[in-house]
Amino acid sequence: MRNRIIASLILESFLVFCWSCYSVQEIKPEVLAAAIPANHEIRKVEKTSGEVIEFSGQHPAKFISDTIQGTGVMTRGLEVVEVARADIRQKFSSNYHGDESYSVVMRDGKNYPVVNKIVEQNDLTLLYMLKSLSNNVEASFKIALDEARKVWAEQFDSERVLLLGILLATSLAGLVGIGSLFFNPFSRAFGK
Repeated sequence: MRNRIIASLILESFLVFCWSCYSVQEIKPEVLAAAIPANHEIRKVEKTSGEVIEFSGQHPAKFISDTIQGTGVMTRGLEVVEVARADIRQKFSSNYHGDESYSVVMRDGKNYPVVNKIVEQNDLTLLYMLKSLSNNVEASFKIALDEARKVWAEQFDSERVLLLGILLATSLAGLVGIGSLFFNPFSRAFGK
């Protein structure tokens, strides 16, 4: 019986550990300003350009006066390729989930399948493409609210805490009740 009580306590401790009081939730841009109070810790931001900045648990970003500020790592960034305008054979545009992108075919046969933005300057064309970054150098970021497409913030979940507290209290009361039936010192002293 003692092993069952210990196993049930370990199970409850594991539940508390796995089902913590904080959760990271994605916040849409429409409700961004109202949904992020100053005390929320921001874990990740996707900018409208497609760049993604992740903030660590030790140094989360904060929402301060219509900007997201913090020290983090850019995990996806823009690469700029400069090509001569005369070297471009064809440009195709596509609209995927509201994001316009391009496919560019060069005269020498080279293909740029996903180009996020094209800027033409005189005889040059700048192709902006998203790429995963692996250098993981921490830097300080200050992102205006209108530049953020999605934000992942850590939020305190009071309903989850209340439910977890009720679950722990009732199971602990049940264990004490069961334990008192089997380990009652008075029943042994009087021979019952």
